[in-house]
Amino acid sequence: HPVPPATTNMDDREKEKGSDQEILGTEVKALMNNAIQTIFDDPERDYNHEESDIWMKRLCEYLLTELQKPKKAYKYVVGCTIARKMGAGLHVCTSCYYGPQDGSLTEGFEATKNIFAILSVYWTAI
Repeated sequence: HPVPPATTNMDDREKEKGSDQEILGTEVKALMNNAIQTIFDDPERDYNHEESDIWMKRLCEYLLTELQKPKKAYKYVVGCTIARKMGAGLHVCTSCYYGPQDGSLTEGFEATKNIFAILSVYWTAI
């Protein structure tokens, strides 16, 4: 089942960059969607504090593995936040700048009806 992103925050510098960065951002967004769908395959799954650490590790490992497959000359940093949906506010801000060939993408997902996930990926050319 497709999981629509709840929020998107694409760095303005990335939008201004050339097509290589735009393509990478599109690829990263697709990988994030795939990661959420793979790890949270049951839309009825309830939040479980003990499992949240495992979910975060699996999401980060999935993204890092998939990001490295095309053998592009980039370094990556992946971050993940898992929260129980309880009606409380959750505010997250991430930012980075290494040089003109870097980029970042942060996406919020309704992983299940009870779980909210935020994934961040930073990349820089090497």
